[in-house]
Amino acid sequence: MIIAFARWLSPEFAVWCDVQIEEIIKGKTVAIQTKSENLISVLTENMRKEFEALEFTFKHQNVSELEKKKLLNQTLRKINFTNLDSLTEYKETLSLTELLDIFQITLSPQDFNRKLKNFGIIKWSQGNWILLDLKFGRNCPFDENSNPRYFKSTFQELLNIVSIN
Repeated sequence: MIIAFARWLSPEFAVWCDVQIEEIIKGKTVAIQTKSENLISVLTENMRKEFEALEFTFKHQNVSELEKKKLLNQTLRKINFTNLDSLTEYKETLSLTELLDIFQITLSPQDFNRKLKNFGIIKWSQGNWILLDLKFGRNCPFDENSNPRYFKSTFQELLNIVSIN
């Protein structure tokens, strides 16, 4: 019920959940490779505690809808995910602009995104680009611009797919 409420309050979180579920259904690998078998239980416990505190605040304080959304987004960022780096293999991500500069590609990020969309690698949803193939990077629904961040290690493969280089 808490996740359903979080999805209702935050469209960005709902989109992120949808993408994760779609990846799981397709059997694709997720961007994070776990080092610990208890990752799910740790994350679940962290989320439960944070959402219980949030639910308590909503019940016992006069909080406007706007304040609820702000508190939810702060909680989601806080959870995102608090101890995840210690439990997972970290892979650095870079913005599309940074990678186009590093790989000396003269195409604009907007034109590159159009190519990625044509190849079914990203899609436009609710005002944001959503990365569909998470072997190339991560979606960042809680960042200010919400654009995907890409792995430098797989960017050359992405360039080959869209026939650049």
